[in-house]
Amino acid sequence: VMSSGGTRKFSEEAVASYAAARGGELSTAGAAEFLGVSTDTVRHLEVEGLLKPSFITPGGHRRFTEVALDGYIADYDVLTVGEVAEKLQISKRSVGVLAEQGLLMPSYITTGGRRKWRRGDVDAYLTGASTFDS
Repeated sequence: VMSSGGTRKFSEEAVASYAAARGGELSTAGAAEFLGVSTDTVRHLEVEGLLKPSFITPGGHRRFTEVALDGYIADYDVLTVGEVAEKLQISKRSVGVLAEQGLLMPSYITTGGRRKWRRGDVDAYLTGASTFDS
């Protein structure tokens, strides 16, 4: 299944089967499949402190639980500037203007300077709700 952002998403059944085969814990690759992102993104999310492994093996391999990954999705289901622009049907530059004006602030900025918006904040902006002051 493809998400609106063009990343692969796996069915809950496929991920549950994958996790069950591995004792309920997912490797970095398994977490990437679960989230529909690359393994580099999972590593980056960990470095940013946005995703924490449930444990690290003696060999240094990260293991993630489905609960932790679901929590990440609930807290940080984020959109890129392009995805926000598409959702709002405006240009990327207009998204930047909204951010500069304080009308739609990014939820966080990555170490590489990329702005990310929580899907809930963008949805609230679309409905005219003012939930950005928290």
